[in-house]
Amino acid sequence: MEHSAGVYIQTVDGNGFLSWPGHTIILELAFWALSFLLFSRKFSKVFRSRFKRHRYWYTAQKYSGVFARNAQDDLPTLAVVGIQHVVGGLLMTVGALRSDPHMWRHGLLCEAGYEIADLILMRLSLPPYDVSFKKELTVPIICHHIPGIVLSFAALLSNLHYNRHLRNVGVWLLLAGGLTLFGGFYTFTLDAQREIKKLAVTNVLTTGFFLYARFWAFPIESYYLISDVRTDPSHSSLTLYVLYLSATLYSLFNVGILVDVIPQTIRCTLRAFDGVTSIEKEPVPPPKEGRMKRRRSSIVRALDSLDMHQHARSKSVVEKSLENWEDTRQTGIFYPQSGLSAMLQDPKKQKQMIDLQRTK
Repeated sequence: MEHSAGVYIQTVDGNGFLSWPGHTIILELAFWALSFLLFSRKFSKVFRSRFKRHRYWYTAQKYSGVFARNAQDDLPTLAVVGIQHVVGGLLMTVGALRSDPHMWRHGLLCEAGYEIADLILMRLSLPPYDVSFKKELTVPIICHHIPGIVLSFAALLSNLHYNRHLRNVGVWLLLAGGLTLFGGFYTFTLDAQREIKKLAVTNVLTTGFFLYARFWAFPIESYYLISDVRTDPSHSSLTLYVLYLSATLYSLFNVGILVDVIPQTIRCTLRAFDGVTSIEKEPVPPPKEGRMKRRRSSIVRALDSLDMHQHARSKSVVEKSLENWEDTRQTGIFYPQSGLSAMLQDPKKQKQMIDLQRTK
């Protein structure tokens, strides 16, 4: 352990209430959560409008996404979440490299605030989750977010952020996660027809880095962290249980991502060699804009059909009125059932009807 009693932050006063340092945890957590809510809602739309100007926007719609069912809808999400992960990860990295627990703490609260905001956005289907979101990812994402929120309070209230192994865990989870997200973003911009070798290499490198960060560095640092807490009598059993729970849930999340990533990496690699292997195992549904265009076209077709029906009905009424009016001219008998009877009594209108009949 790297800390001593002299560097502990007093987070609880004598009456059992949070002291000022404890309040700052909540205030900073609220700041990061609100910041990500505003950033996500605003820049999801900004990124979408910017990405539309580039060729890769239309290339991405051929792939299945990470969060969305179509990768085109995933690009704004990957950009927004990736930026947050990189910002928080850089704060953690600087804190880890400089052995500065206070700087690292800001990165942890940045991540915890994001997780709170992300659960709200996902639950309310707000940008960037206002697309065809993969519902099967709901449980893995909860397994990722809940321990991050709980661990942030447990770590800071028990001063675990002074432990270098916890700081390393944060770096390998957050910064590595951000780099992996941008790696996935880049793969979606590559055309499988023209850039298959580059696509395969990028997939292999991204997956390899993910495996190293989540299945080598993370377990090792977690083991040393739990060992330190178990041998330090200053930490309560509750802190140890939180670490056990967090490590288990993070591991389940990592396995869930791996199950989705490995098969696609294998298919990309095979495609680079044989040129025929399908990268997607099932048809990719249309993106958000494609669904909107399809919906608009169906509405237009319905309106056109209604318009044609009304036009045919109006034409039938006019033809019947012309026949009644012709009978009236020949027999002198007036047919009041004609919808144009009043109009036909006007000489000017009669001339217009005669011209219309001749045109017919």
